[in-house]
Amino acid sequence: MINLKSNDFKIGWGEVIIIIAFIILAAWGYLQKIILNENARYTKGVITGTHKGAKGSIYIDFEFFSGNEKVNSWTPVFKGWRIGDTILIKYNQNDPSSNNVIKKRYQMEKLLSSYFLILLKYRASVKINLNCHR
Repeated sequence: MINLKSNDFKIGWGEVIIIIAFIILAAWGYLQKIILNENARYTKGVITGTHKGAKGSIYIDFEFFSGNEKVNSWTPVFKGWRIGDTILIKYNQNDPSSNNVIKKRYQMEKLLSSYFLILLKYRASVKINLNCHR
């Protein structure tokens, strides 16, 4: 059994600084996401190569055009991506270096829209069949 008295549980300055740093980093990431969504543009990009990160993780390099400007960037590798593949990118029109590859989300939307189309066709056929029996 744990007996916690008021003197047994203390938070030092080191823990407070770590907690504040975590909150600041989380807020910064959320703010960047909001800014990207407010100024979002979509375009297609091309995977140009791969490189290894500091801990051995593999990343893909890709490029896309923002107006007349060519932008090079990178993202973690997803299964099945190859050099030369075309990917869908969301980027900030004011700062193209702030970008996101959304191919996986794009594929999921296509899958969901196909599912809803099938569901609507099924629903329409049920209505037709019900009307025939009246």
